[in-house]
Amino acid sequence: MSEKYEALRKALDAMAPCGSFHKSKSAVQIDETEDWPNIRVDVLANKLVAPVVARYITEAEPGTIRALLADHDRLQAQVEQLRTEAKVASDRIQELGRFTKAQRGEIEGLRADAERLDWLTEQLVDTIYLDDGHIIDVGTGRIGSRDVCVSPHDLRAAIDSARAGREDGNGR
Repeated sequence: MSEKYEALRKALDAMAPCGSFHKSKSAVQIDETEDWPNIRVDVLANKLVAPVVARYITEAEPGTIRALLADHDRLQAQVEQLRTEAKVASDRIQELGRFTKAQRGEIEGLRADAERLDWLTEQLVDTIYLDDGHIIDVGTGRIGSRDVCVSPHDLRAAIDSARAGREDGNGR
């Protein structure tokens, strides 16, 4: 189709100096300009077809075609811009998809760590000695003495507290 547009542009360039087109029954009148003579084109056809063809020629005059080609060029530029934007958006969506996969992997790792901690909380039979002098028996859930029972949440809080003490340099 681009060859047709180019051929049309070349034909328009040749018609550049012509005047306005007017229809008169089954004839087309092209006004005279400095560089263009007055021209009358008679459409030789039957009475029904001739006026239709004359009107078509009048409506398809160079100014109209130039305006249509300008619209075409503007829309073609917009299409190219939208294609570029769509490519950028597509690349961004793919990037986000990869990022999301990485996040999913990290979440799965954290979930596995949490499951390990739950298992340890429920299964280990050992004693944890905290820096504040408390003793936690993970197997029985008792802290400090045999009379106090520790929930898994309290156990995690005690572990967090012990870890925080070690990170501050206060622990063993």
